[in-house]
Amino acid sequence: MVFALILVIALVAGIITGRHIDLDISLLADVMLYTMLFFIGMEMAQKREELVRDFTEVGVLAILLPIATIMGSMAGGAIAGLLLPGITFGTGMTIASGCGWYSLTGPYLAKFNPEYGLIGFLANFMREITMLIFYPLLFKWLDPIAAVTIGGATTMDSTLPLVRKFAGRKAGIVAFAHGFVISLIVPLLLMLETGVFF
Repeated sequence: MVFALILVIALVAGIITGRHIDLDISLLADVMLYTMLFFIGMEMAQKREELVRDFTEVGVLAILLPIATIMGSMAGGAIAGLLLPGITFGTGMTIASGCGWYSLTGPYLAKFNPEYGLIGFLANFMREITMLIFYPLLFKWLDPIAAVTIGGATTMDSTLPLVRKFAGRKAGIVAFAHGFVISLIVPLLLMLETGVFF
């Protein structure tokens, strides 16, 4: 919860600063984005044996569940784009394709349109918050592994302890694999969709 509060404070501080200082920060945003992806790649390489072991244990579920999550997210975003004013079908789908990875989706979309960047950040940030609030409630009534889809990409890191605590080790392994696969796909998906819709 403290981490979420820090992110909100940083966002508000950025909005206030942006209203009073006119700077072109697009290059800095690109550098930060590539740096973050570089360190994620390093972490994956360092934990490769653990990743292989976890994927072997959960089997085909490690691939099917994240694909279902991505397809459901895209469909939901497309519907939201049709229903909400000022957002198109393609824009809604692209924003939702972030699957909860707000630190990537927001800055990346801001390169094309600052407003869409803000919406992308907030929509995907709220996905993590929704997971933190509702997973402890829903896993009792839904299959705890199926409920992992709520968290999208966040199940690899920030919401992983939540899944392990409430649903156990197996659900935790599935959650990690789920978030890992989504984290591999989301950057490619965003690049493809912005090429088509932006």
